[in-house]
Amino acid sequence: MNKTPTFTRRGKPGYVSYVLVLTTAAILTMLMVATYQRASNGQSVQRNVQLRLDYSEKEDAILRSIVSLVPNRAIRAMQNSSLTNAATWKLGWQDIFTDALVAGNARTSIPSSVQTALNIATLKLENTGDSALATPSMIFKAISPETGYVSVGINRNLTGYPGCLTTANATTIARDPNYPIISSDKAYGTLAQTWLNSAISNGNGTTAYGLSVSTYPNFNLLKYPNINFGYATPGSPFVAKRNWWAFSLDVAAYDFALTKLPRPGRDFVLSIYEIPSQLAISAGAFMELGQYASGDAWQNTTITGGVFVSQAQVDGSTALALRQMPSPGQEATVVKTSASNSPLVPPGSHCYGNPAAPYTLVEFGDYVCPSCQAAQPVVERILTERRDSLSYVFHFLSIEEDAGDAPLAPRAAEAADLQGKFWEMHTRLFAEEAALAADGHELTTARVQALAENIGLDGKTFRRDLTSPATRRAVKRDQDLADAFEVEMAPTFFVIEPTGKTTRLIGIDALQHWLATSLLIRT
Repeated sequence: MNKTPTFTRRGKPGYVSYVLVLTTAAILTMLMVATYQRASNGQSVQRNVQLRLDYSEKEDAILRSIVSLVPNRAIRAMQNSSLTNAATWKLGWQDIFTDALVAGNARTSIPSSVQTALNIATLKLENTGDSALATPSMIFKAISPETGYVSVGINRNLTGYPGCLTTANATTIARDPNYPIISSDKAYGTLAQTWLNSAISNGNGTTAYGLSVSTYPNFNLLKYPNINFGYATPGSPFVAKRNWWAFSLDVAAYDFALTKLPRPGRDFVLSIYEIPSQLAISAGAFMELGQYASGDAWQNTTITGGVFVSQAQVDGSTALALRQMPSPGQEATVVKTSASNSPLVPPGSHCYGNPAAPYTLVEFGDYVCPSCQAAQPVVERILTERRDSLSYVFHFLSIEEDAGDAPLAPRAAEAADLQGKFWEMHTRLFAEEAALAADGHELTTARVQALAENIGLDGKTFRRDLTSPATRRAVKRDQDLADAFEVEMAPTFFVIEPTGKTTRLIGIDALQHWLATSLLIRT
C-alpha cells in the first residue's frame, strides 16, 4: 500500500511574504524618488525658462532705452566743451549703458519708487529675475575678441557687419571706442566699397545701390533700414552716411555665478545715419513752401521724403501731403492754401451739411469702436449747433487688426450710399453695433439686410452691392487715406479752417475742448 508523501516547512512562517513586502517597499521608494527627481527637474527647467524670458524682456527694454539715449548723447558730444563735460553729460558708453539699465527698469520687477509708494514695511519681492546689474562691463561687451564696451565701425571691416567708415584723425580714432562720435572726418573709403557694391547688404537683392567712394566719400547711396521714420521706404535707396558701433549684450552673464544659467550673448549694431540737407527743425518750427522770399514760385522742384514741422504754409501751386502724430488730446497744425484742396477730403468722400460752410470737420471712425459710438451723438449735436459754419466728412478706420480689407459695417454703409442713403445707414450702424456689443453679439449679413429694408433700400440691389468689388474698393480707399495720414486711433478728428489750416484732434474730448476754446467757430 502506497502512502502519500508529506512535506514539512523548514523556514519560519511568513518568510516569503516578508521578502515580498520589502521588495515592494523598495520599488515604491525608488518610484517616489524618481517622481520627486522628475518634479524637481521640471521645476528647474521651468525656472530656467522663466529666467530666460525675464532676461530677454530686460534686454528688449534696455535696447529701447539705448536707442532713445544714444542720439541725444551723440548730439551733446558734438557741442563745444563736450570732452570737458563728458562725465557730467554722461557721454561715455559706460554711462550710456548704465543709464539704459535704469531707464529700462531692468534691475527689478517693481521700481524702487513704486516700492516706496506702497509703504509696506515687510515687502518681499519673489521675482527670480531681479538683479543688481551693478557692473555694466559684465553685460555689455565689444564683439569678441575685442575688449571694451563697443567695437567701432571705423578703419577696418568686421565680417557680417556694415561697411566701415575711414578716418585719419587720431583724436577720432582714440575717442570713438569711448564716445558716440559723429564727425565730418569720418568718410567712406576703399574699405567700404565692397559692402556698398553688395546687392544683398546694400541693395534690393538684385541691384546694389552703392556708388564710387572716390566720387562720393562723405555720403553714399545706402539701403534704407527697416524702420518707418518717413525719409524713405524700407529697402529703397537713400543718401546718407552710416555711423555704427557693435556690442554684445547678455544680462544673464552678471548672475551666472548664482543661476548657472548659460545664455549666448546677442550681438547688435547701433547705427546713427547722417542725412544731408536735413534741417534740424524743432516741433514748434514754421516752414513756408512753394515760393521764394521774392514772391516767385518754385520751379521744377521735387520734395522727396518727409517734412517734419508743426506748422507749414504751402504757397502757389505746390502740393504737399502732410502727416502729424500728436499724443491723444494734443493738437498739431498744418496750414494749406485752401480747404477745398485738402487731401483729407478727396473726391468721393461722404460729406454732410452745408457744402459752403467755411469750416470742415473730418472724422476717422469705426462703427464697432465704443469711443466712436459714444462720440456720435456729440458730433450730431455739434453739427446741429453749427450748421451754418461747419460741414462734416466721415472716413472709415478699422481698429481691429484682423478685420480684413472690408468689414461688414462699412460695406453696408457704402452699399447704402449707392442708393443715396449713406447717412441713414451710417446712423443706424452706430446704434446697431452698440446694441449688439451690449448683448455680446456681432453684426451679421442678415441684420444689415434688415437695416437696409428699414430705411427703404431695394433689398436685391443692396445684397448685390454689399459684396461688390466697387464697395470693397470704397472701404479700402478710406483705410488707405487713414494710413497716409498715419491715423491709428479712433475717433480722430481734423478741423479744416477757411485758410486751410488743419488741426488734428484725437478723441471727442479734444474736439470739444478745441471748439470751446476756439474763437473762430461760433454758433
